[in-house]
Order: sequence, then C-alpha cells, then structure tokens
Amino acid sequence: MTPASRSLPAPAPSKGRRGQCEGARAELGPGVLWVTAVPMAGWALCMAVVLAVLAGAEGESRYEKFLRQHVDHPQTSVLAAHRYCETMLARRRVTAPGRPCKPSNTFVHAPAEELVAACSQMPDETGFHSTPTSMDLTACRLRGGNSRPPCTYRARQLQHHVRVACLDGLPVHLAGTHPPPQ
Repeated sequence: MTPASRSLPAPAPSKGRRGQCEGARAELGPGVLWVTAVPMAGWALCMAVVLAVLAGAEGESRYEKFLRQHVDHPQTSVLAAHRYCETMLARRRVTAPGRPCKPSNTFVHAPAEELVAACSQMPDETGFHSTPTSMDLTACRLRGGNSRPPCTYRARQLQHHVRVACLDGLPVHLAGTHPPPQ
C-alpha cells in the first residue's frame, strides 16, 4: 500500500459532547497522508483549522500570490483584446465562479525583478515602496457595480509607477499606481 492510498481511521463518535470535531479530514494531495483532526474546544476552531490546512495545501507564498495576481510579463495576448481583464483574472484564479467579483486589479507588464527592485527604494510616509521608473500596466475595473458573476471589466492601458508593500525584500501587495511627475 502506498502512502497516498493509506488513510487514518475516523475518530470514534463522541457520546453527544459538544465542541468536538468529529471525523474532519483533509486530503493534502498525492503522496500525503490524510489529516484527521483531534477533539478541539469548539466547532468554529475545528473548521478554521481544516480550512487553513486546505488553503495552505498549495503552499503559495505571499510573493508567489502577488506574482500570480499582478505580473503579466510579457503581456499575454488574448484572442479578444477587449476581454483581456476577464480572461486574465479567470486564468490567474483572481476571480472564480461562486465568488464575488474583485472590484479592481492591476497587471504589470514588466519583469518581476523590477518590482522586487522597488522594495529597495525608500518607503513613503505610509510605508509603501514605489518603482523608480514608470511601467506599462493594465488597470482592470469592474463595470456596473454588480459584484456577482459573471464579472465584466473595463481595461485601461497606463504607464505608471507602481506602489507595493514589501516583506523580506519582496513585493507582497500592490497598493496602487501613480502617473509619472509632469
């Protein structure tokens, strides 16, 4: 029997005690054993642990999430240019069926290294770092104000500086953009 095909037995049902996490399991992926929760203080805590295990299963760092959601270099060509935002937001798993539409998202069409370089710049008064040069980007804004799918966006091509929050020298949050000084 391979490790991926083994599973731990379900815990014995409790005798009516409240606050037990009965039989909660999460499969983390191929080659990883099932995880079975042990009795905990409350149902909410149990569900939080199970959800955290499932959310962490991909193992995506904050920097990797930043790259997935905001960096598109070189810019992806799509068959219908006017559908760039909808296409990219779906491909990058920023929007998904059953979840509310994200009000806005920006894709930067520059190498990730240029955004990493922003983290070495002096932060502004709010703690964000700006890129030293302006960059090509696509700003996607939700049309119509309805946050329920299907999501439709308006795309604007801009040449702006990008403001980021950094953690350990890497960008982890796109805080906004601003035009170059005139």
